[in-house]
Amino acid sequence: MIMGSGWTVPIVAGLNPDLNAPEVIGASSVPVAAGVSPEFRTTAWLSTWMIGRNTKHPEEAWKLLKHQTSKPMVEKWFHDARVLSSRRDVSGGLEDQGIGGYNELLFDKFAKVIAEGLAYAKFVPQLKEWPEIIDTVNPAVQEAFTGAKSVDKALSDASKRINDILK
Repeated sequence: MIMGSGWTVPIVAGLNPDLNAPEVIGASSVPVAAGVSPEFRTTAWLSTWMIGRNTKHPEEAWKLLKHQTSKPMVEKWFHDARVLSSRRDVSGGLEDQGIGGYNELLFDKFAKVIAEGLAYAKFVPQLKEWPEIIDTVNPAVQEAFTGAKSVDKALSDASKRINDILK
């Protein structure tokens, strides 16, 4: 088992093209112990686009922002890196208005699992230390899942490391 997201498949495919990653790799929600119903069981992150109020080129900045968030670009990001979009004309949800989503995303087995998990997601904190923190959390979860460490030991070790990071 590996913890990942939509972009895991293109990364694995790039590392091992002969594997046929999209066909071989499966996807599942984060497992939860029987009888337990946690409020959150996964994380989500935000990608924010903005134009600084002091920009010397507001028109150009606006054109770039419109381009980067356009439907064709968002579809390309999904095609290339499996990045999901909040654009409903890409991710679906406007079909009753005659606006179809991007079929490659709508029928992707990984995107479906990830989208369903968003109802149980907690947004990651917007901290400069977050990359180092998640690089501590992911191996700890992997160690607990594989039995390399007990759950208590893996989480205790991660907690100590995270506290050191935040000092």
